[in-house]
Amino acid sequence: MPPLPQRSDLLPALRVTTAVVVPLVVLRLTGHIGDALYAAFGAFASIYSRRGTHVDRAVMQLQAAALLVACITAGAAVSALDRGVWPAVVGTAAAAAAGSACSDRWRWLPPGPLFAVFAFGACAGTPATWHRVPEAFGIGAAAAAFAVLVGALGAAHAGSRRTGRGPAAYPARTGREVAARAGVSAGSALVAAGAAAGLGLHHSYWAAVAAVVPWSAGDTVGRLTRAWHRFAGTAGGLLVAAPLVLSGPHGWTVVALVGLLQVLAELFVLRHYGVAMLFVTPMAVLMPRLVTTGPAWPLLRDRGVTTAIGVVVGVAAVMAVHDRRAED
Repeated sequence: MPPLPQRSDLLPALRVTTAVVVPLVVLRLTGHIGDALYAAFGAFASIYSRRGTHVDRAVMQLQAAALLVACITAGAAVSALDRGVWPAVVGTAAAAAAGSACSDRWRWLPPGPLFAVFAFGACAGTPATWHRVPEAFGIGAAAAAFAVLVGALGAAHAGSRRTGRGPAAYPARTGREVAARAGVSAGSALVAAGAAAGLGLHHSYWAAVAAVVPWSAGDTVGRLTRAWHRFAGTAGGLLVAAPLVLSGPHGWTVVALVGLLQVLAELFVLRHYGVAMLFVTPMAVLMPRLVTTGPAWPLLRDRGVTTAIGVVVGVAAVMAVHDRRAED
């Protein structure tokens, strides 16, 4: 049985959920819910340094916010190019490299390029025209700023004053190591997204996300475990997602479901990644329903197949790096 959430998990979970849901509510009230993805990915800055000191949290979230907003804007620009899927595939690899390098250089927690890849890929896959690119930047930046503000306000709570697990807990890496890890992340994202796009799947970036997930762990066993949790958790999460998506939710119902799933995911993510995926998966397939409508089954199918592709590519990359180190 996986470890259950503790009381100490509640405040960080509420901070992240507040940072994500409040911008969605504002967009819904103002009739701009079509920009929900830009706001959500900016708000993901709140995920960083969940338990760090006040200063650690503010610095790390500002750094992450800058990268996320850059990925949102670049993704919207690639979408506006309207040159097919391959510029987005290449851009996803670039986002993976940038996310990995920034994470290693500044010792982010959680580590790895997952959210940079997710932000770029989702925004590149959302139809946009050139006039929406400044909107994407502005909405993403505003949501990110709100997320940092929520983190600062949450730090005033007595329970968050402990030192926690700050950047010192994440090992410093040499420039060569940073570059090598960025290259592996970029290559994994490129192969996974390229394979998914080649098969005609409409959410190829999901494959890239799954491919870079293992690199949030520190060793081979941890990376393989992370990949397994991603696969098994997604499979279970699709069973949760199917009745939710097939019921045809829209508007405020989707916003409420996203909020509920977000807080549940955050309660479990540090305890057991696979369990957290039971909530992340339905949230991932519900979020596009805020922006577009369409058949639900293709969305569920894409999530399952792209995740399988990404996990296979990610595991292959982990084993290749492990075998090379063993030879050295």
